[in-house]
Amino acid sequence: MKQRMNEKHLLQMPARTAGTTYTLRLSRELLDQLHFVASYNGRSANMEMIQLIKKHIAEFEAKHGKINE
Repeated sequence: MKQRMNEKHLLQMPARTAGTTYTLRLSRELLDQLHFVASYNGRSANMEMIQLIKKHIAEFEAKHGKINE
């Protein structure tokens, strides 16, 4: 049942993000710190990284203009 729920969730996501993965190499210390901050904010480490990336891009665009895809 859990697998079906995950599949259903993926089908509801935009095609650009469904199943897109990126491997990131971090030191154990940095990963542990990320998990701490994510837990503090009530997020998974993955969601915390997504929020940080979105914030960084928004700051970049505010300074340099909208990024065209």
